[in-house]
Amino acid sequence: MTFDSTNQWLSCVYNDHSLYVWDIKDLKKVGKVYSALYHSSCVWSAEVYPEMKDSNQACLPPNSFITCSSDSTIRLWNMETSNIHGTALHRNILSNDLMKILLIDGNTQALLDTDCNCTGLVDKVDVQTLDTEAGIRSVCVSPNGQHLASGDRTGTLRVHELQSLTELLKVEAHDSEILCLEYSKPDTGMNLLASASRDRLIHVLDASKDYSLQQTLDDHSSSITAVKFTANDGKMRMISCGADKSIYFRTAEQIQAVRVCGS
Repeated sequence: MTFDSTNQWLSCVYNDHSLYVWDIKDLKKVGKVYSALYHSSCVWSAEVYPEMKDSNQACLPPNSFITCSSDSTIRLWNMETSNIHGTALHRNILSNDLMKILLIDGNTQALLDTDCNCTGLVDKVDVQTLDTEAGIRSVCVSPNGQHLASGDRTGTLRVHELQSLTELLKVEAHDSEILCLEYSKPDTGMNLLASASRDRLIHVLDASKDYSLQQTLDDHSSSITAVKFTANDGKMRMISCGADKSIYFRTAEQIQAVRVCGS
């Protein structure tokens, strides 16, 4: 805590990393001057909401972005002062630039800073006893701005519909944390989602068919850190790289199901 003696304001940073500024001129009528709700642990990924040609099709207002963290939350932010449209979104009364907090696995313990001594004891709290591999590792927004895919540290893949924030898909896709998610762009002619993990696997799902699994690739010999789709020369390609210091280029072709062939 710190005190501003000139304005009689008391600023407090709490165990969940939230910031509050209190006006304590009158101790019988303490008022809040400012507050902000930040992530309580490391932020793993940030995704900017795509700019939509038709604003009526957008689920989030312009200049919005999305973050995910080890505190098991996905947070939707907007820095503009204009009104927020949409049925599920509104300005948070405690944080003006925050639109929504999605607590993914219901573990509120992850909202606390485990590095902080919460018990008042001399010894520091054992982080290992509190860490249950909670946390969201990666997020990705579909090109049409309708869906939000997220992957957590246990390998669970989720897809939320951004208009209503309902969960469309939850599947234990990997044996370890999902390090990267990537949607194919419209110019590729396909609507695919690739999830890459520390378990060395890439799953390719067809977003236009209820995210049905099309193919699993196991070329890499170590953790996969990035996946990208691209289209050129009339062909769609998927590029991936990993901790094995290799880059793979694959060409996709659409027969009855999508097939991603190595090259």
